[in-house]
Amino acid sequence: MVAIFNKVDTDEAGAIMNNMDPNLAAEILLRLRERQAADILSAMDPKKAAEVSQIMANKKKNKKGPVKGPIFSVKLRHFGGSGHFFLLILWDFRNQSFCS
Repeated sequence: MVAIFNKVDTDEAGAIMNNMDPNLAAEILLRLRERQAADILSAMDPKKAAEVSQIMANKKKNKKGPVKGPIFSVKLRHFGGSGHFFLLILWDFRNQSFCS
């Protein structure tokens, strides 16, 4: 399944993961290439992406022990006057890597 999500269009993958169990989505995203996972998260519904990101952070924390400081922050931003919003995920690379 990971190989499929590495190759599929990120918008399509985001739409699929919006309807997926968040724990399964997190497991898949943790195994994807870093850039692909970030693009898929940005294509997902902001609330679902935040939920999946939190699960990912908890899984990474449990694997590596205590984390020094925040791993990431998630922000919802309005895009100009277009009525569009985008999800901004800021990752802290000093303490963690995005993928195993």
